[in-house]
Amino acid sequence: MQWTCSCISHGPILLLLALLLLLNSNTVPAHPLRRRRSSSSSPSNNNNNDNWLPNPLSLGQDATAALTWLDQSANQLSNSVVHGLNSALPPDPNFPQSPPSPSKPPSTTSPATPDKDYGIAYSPYTAEGTCKPATQITHDLAQLSGYAFVRIYGTDCDQTRLVLSAARGFGLRVFAGLFDLRHFSEDLGTIIEAVADNSGDWGSIHSIAIGNELLNSGQNTAAEVVGAVQAARATLRGAGYDGPVVAVDTVAAHLANPGVCAVSDYCAANCHAFFDDEVEAGGAGGFVRGQVGKLLEMMEGDGGAEIEDGAGGGGQGKGKGKKVVITESGWPHAGQANGKAVPSLENQRAAVRSLREAFARSGPGAGADAGDGAGADADADADADADADEYPKNGEDGEVGLVLFSSFDDLWKVDNGYTFGAEKFWGILGH
Repeated sequence: MQWTCSCISHGPILLLLALLLLLNSNTVPAHPLRRRRSSSSSPSNNNNNDNWLPNPLSLGQDATAALTWLDQSANQLSNSVVHGLNSALPPDPNFPQSPPSPSKPPSTTSPATPDKDYGIAYSPYTAEGTCKPATQITHDLAQLSGYAFVRIYGTDCDQTRLVLSAARGFGLRVFAGLFDLRHFSEDLGTIIEAVADNSGDWGSIHSIAIGNELLNSGQNTAAEVVGAVQAARATLRGAGYDGPVVAVDTVAAHLANPGVCAVSDYCAANCHAFFDDEVEAGGAGGFVRGQVGKLLEMMEGDGGAEIEDGAGGGGQGKGKGKKVVITESGWPHAGQANGKAVPSLENQRAAVRSLREAFARSGPGAGADAGDGAGADADADADADADADEYPKNGEDGEVGLVLFSSFDDLWKVDNGYTFGAEKFWGILGH
């Protein structure tokens, strides 16, 4: 392809220069390993960006021409671009990245207004599933600075160090964790190193989770999880950490395996009312409080008595007397309906408001809002209210018992047959 220009008498002679921008075809370093979860954590390791190679320049198909118009004196008159070549390389954590454009700040009238009564979940990944740069993490955490702490799920993308560094600047604590047990020793060492790189300040760590929903997903047995919690606690105590070490799983998984709550320093459970097709958004708080009641009843029994104290001290060998922390709960703002559980922005606001009220340190009684718009039948609502009212409210011991899920949409996630097309849309800020 050629570009030509004609000379016009009695006027400036315009010369067209075509500067072709070429991309070389060297292999791009692969993205680091991703460990995917079904509801929150890190991007899938099936990222197609890892498999592409840029093609050599192909004029007329994959080319971009930058055109500069000059007069006789070589003064630039104008620029234009002819598009064709896709020169946007997929972002890679091994290359410096400029921060993405800031997302729209949350509305000050949103029910998601930060509150020290609650923690909030956070994942440091871009929409494409790559690692966010430190500048973007700092920008994100500035919007979360009113919460008590942020929960992260893994150690990839250097997230423990980067999130901890940014969080300390905003007075936030970090609920750190290992996503699974495949790289147990390495990941535990990464957390210890991250704290050392942040002035050795273990006080900035709220809790450390050893795995997320490993029983529910079938990745590990209860015995394996219990052993990992005990081993992690011993290692962390030796490194100077004396805070909670827990295994996070679903309510159903904990009820079926009470020893996991027993070995944890508190019972840590993910619980989403959206996945019960008889609960409407306004009943989310009462529903989750009812599930807390079931866990407390389990721990009041003999379920956890067989587990010995964790190695290194500090592990509560029995469940009795322990508190329950809901380590994830929220509602999607888009997706498909699950019976009476319908995703929408309005319903998300109603659900988050219901959760906040049910787990507030003061205010309406636990589960008091369960009957307002609740989708469960009257008997189910009454049972949930009774269960919730029987137990202490969040924060009566000065601790936070609810982690809202999630801070921002996770556009890198992939739906499956159980997520109702809503996997990407649980973010409660920025819209």
